[in-house]
Amino acid sequence: MPIVFPDIDALEAYVDANIIANGVEQITGPINNNALNGCIEFIRQSPLNYAKASIENTAGAVIASTAVVVFTGSTPASLTWNDNIYNEYVFVNMTASDIPLLGLLVYYTPLGTVASTIPANTVINVFKAANDLWVQGNNLGSSTPSTPQKQPLSFVVGITANAPTVNTFTWTLPAFQNSWVVLFIGNLLVDMSDSGDGSPFISKVLASDTITISNYGTGWNNGDKISYILITP
Repeated sequence: MPIVFPDIDALEAYVDANIIANGVEQITGPINNNALNGCIEFIRQSPLNYAKASIENTAGAVIASTAVVVFTGSTPASLTWNDNIYNEYVFVNMTASDIPLLGLLVYYTPLGTVASTIPANTVINVFKAANDLWVQGNNLGSSTPSTPQKQPLSFVVGITANAPTVNTFTWTLPAFQNSWVVLFIGNLLVDMSDSGDGSPFISKVLASDTITISNYGTGWNNGDKISYILITP
């Protein structure tokens, strides 16, 4: 049986050590067979999806086991990955929620912003750059959306789960990340920037999952009925 090389570096070391001029016919059939079979195996593995995409349906933590990973059913609690020979991964999130990346792992979007999730119902392709940072290689901001728009929702402060906390000025939701927020309190639109007339207004960085309301007394009031519409580039 030919040698099974753990990686292409091990194959290269074997070839350098054994397929060399020696003048005494020491390159035997088995040695050459090992080298050629190693080359054949790594050629077979060269396409990104040679092993077929792994499918994850778990609410637990996931470590990517293949270069292409499909998430379906349950949304994982976290995702992380290690370097691979391709310096590339494709993540297909078919779940209804964003998948958070583990720890300090992030990637940079085409907007130059930092992303720490794989958004719901989205395909994200990431590449490792020469500076060892991961960058997004596909563009979700085309004229034909590659992901559905996020659902508008309504909340009542002090009653509805995930509503903002009374007497605070921020509201954090995973759905806000990578989307602009159009906010209504009651049936009134809240200004999306400071108009200068003292009216309440909200602010948010696109990549952030937190909006901040200003000029709004002591913050959210118990019983405030708030609704949002999300605009996703």
